[in-house]
Amino acid sequence: NEVMFASVHNAMSSKEDHFNFPNNFYNVEKALVAGYRAFFLDTCDCTPEEATTMGAVLKFCHGWCSVGSRDPGKLLRYLIE
Repeated sequence: NEVMFASVHNAMSSKEDHFNFPNNFYNVEKALVAGYRAFFLDTCDCTPEEATTMGAVLKFCHGWCSVGSRDPGKLLRYLIE
């Protein structure tokens, strides 16, 4: 009556995706192929400071957009395919 799922914490932050100070060696796509089914993904507002008329630029990142980010649309499309 107990179940445990392997998960990846800060899954978007990988060395493979060229993050500075990554939490993982491999990206989400490879973790999915390896059998992981739970992913913890952090979001950030990566809107440039000089932007005045555009909406928010949402990305997956770990605290600061400048240390690495992933496009949520591309990553989520991959996960549902």
